[in-house]
Amino acid sequence: MKKKVLFTLALIVSTVFFTLKAQNWNEIINATASDTAADDWFGYSVAIDGDYAIVGAPYNDDASLNSGSAYIFVRSGGSWIEQVKLTASDAAANDQFGRSVAIDGDYAIVGAYYNDDNGSGSGSAYVFMRSGGSWTEQAKLTASDAAVNMFSVSVAIDGDYAIIGALINDDSW
Repeated sequence: MKKKVLFTLALIVSTVFFTLKAQNWNEIINATASDTAADDWFGYSVAIDGDYAIVGAPYNDDASLNSGSAYIFVRSGGSWIEQVKLTASDAAANDQFGRSVAIDGDYAIVGAYYNDDNGSGSGSAYVFMRSGGSWTEQAKLTASDAAVNMFSVSVAIDGDYAIIGALINDDSW
């Protein structure tokens, strides 16, 4: 147990930004959320696109125990500044919103793979859209054949396309 706590504090509570200059990667900031706590697992998932980055904290307890959250950071000059904290509109205990994250342009997608709307552990993914400095939830995605499959264990987005992984999908069994 003590080893787990040390791991959490050392690796999960902050997110380190790097930049490439003259063929060398240099640390530019060690970021934390404005309200992070050790057991939030801030930095469990990360993604970056241009001047925007998203960081997942799947064990954040703001809405309920382990409901999760994700943070959007924006680059301003040489700094990364927290712009907004995202949570699911229907957040519930143990959803782990923020377990997977992706960002592309004005869109971000956040996985909540223990969301149980379509059965225990069926999972879901939330799409957010940026307008100016605001991010608004646009859609909640679930699998058409949802079951206990941890839909959204991984997420990616590019333009008008999103792809969502399901860890325990048994369609081909």
